[in-house]
Amino acid sequence: MQAALSILTAHGWSAELIGLLRDWLGAAQPNPELGGILTAFAKDAGVQDLVAQALRSPKTSTETRLVLLETAARAPLDHLPATWTAELRWSLDHDDPRVVRQAVAAIRAAGVIDFDASVLAIAKDSARTEDLRVDALVAVAPRLTKMESGLFGFLRNAWIRRSRSYCASRRRRRSGRRRSATTSSSASRPRWAPRARWSCRACSARTSAPATRRPGGSSSAGWRSRRRWSRSPPTRCAAR
Repeated sequence: MQAALSILTAHGWSAELIGLLRDWLGAAQPNPELGGILTAFAKDAGVQDLVAQALRSPKTSTETRLVLLETAARAPLDHLPATWTAELRWSLDHDDPRVVRQAVAAIRAAGVIDFDASVLAIAKDSARTEDLRVDALVAVAPRLTKMESGLFGFLRNAWIRRSRSYCASRRRRRSGRRRSATTSSSASRPRWAPRARWSCRACSARTSAPATRRPGGSSSAGWRSRRRWSRSPPTRCAAR
């Protein structure tokens, strides 16, 4: 399938694809190749009309509608067709917030400035999600002559919340790495080292000396005494 579509795309045979694309647009779940084909043939008039009809139809599924709006955002066109621009405006009133957000993204990517009032109204709507309001405000911000105090406060609070969330996620990742490193280190090394063995200089008897322990496990006095004992073995054994 991929090879056949590549040949059709290379030769510009869009007429042969219209019927196939129409069937794909009517399905409940979009075909994985739908977005790439629509983007490749975005300059074809037949494909442009097909996309506009699918966006206008209430029977088009939400998933397919998202693919169509993404195609409008990625299309290699200097200016979007008038039929696409009109459907972008109506997509701003869709019930699904995902469709509205994708329409805002397409308006921003295509540089459409005819719907700034509608996009700005979305940014001011407190009933909308924070991500959607931020995207809408970013889309119209370059053309705003003055930022209202309410929008500025919303943007500041959204930035603060996202910064705190980012810092908290970084702390959790660092803490997880430290715990995993500590667990692997403690599992690979014993708490006590093997006991050292010394020979008595007088009778050549084998004498056991307490092994040195890693710092942090005992008192400082015991640590120093064990170090002296391990470095300087006794000249005579305890029996003599």
